[in-house]
Amino acid sequence: MKSIDEINRINLDMLVQETKSKTIEEVAKIANKNPTYLRQIKNKSIVKSNGKPAKMGRNLARSLEQAFNKPVNWMDTSHSEENKESVNKINTDNKLSKLEVDLLEQFNRIKSESTKIKLIGYVAGKADEERFANKSTGSYATSITNRKKANK
Repeated sequence: MKSIDEINRINLDMLVQETKSKTIEEVAKIANKNPTYLRQIKNKSIVKSNGKPAKMGRNLARSLEQAFNKPVNWMDTSHSEENKESVNKINTDNKLSKLEVDLLEQFNRIKSESTKIKLIGYVAGKADEERFANKSTGSYATSITNRKKANK
């Protein structure tokens, strides 16, 4: 079982992923906190006064939750189990590779529905391109080309 400090660091990383620039500096700016302090927590920097890794206190956790519109105690809760449960529902026959499972877990961490939709569109477009490249003759390739033209 993960310690509260590990959970806090994981959830801090999740907040970083929710920002546009994907940086700890943006998290600090949104929460009006010192980016150096957040970086020390994230990197487990040793605190000189006690020789232990920097930890996230209760007040900082609540401030981050409030700044990112998360429920109280969200920073103290492991969210990876939710993702695994969701992935397990999809992967009932265990045919997904480790990479595919990891990608699904990452996808489930995305909170923004519009970001999820954009990502799905991007992946679908790449899959169509790959299919087109592999089947460059015949009606399938023509239908993909026509569909892309219609969407422009």
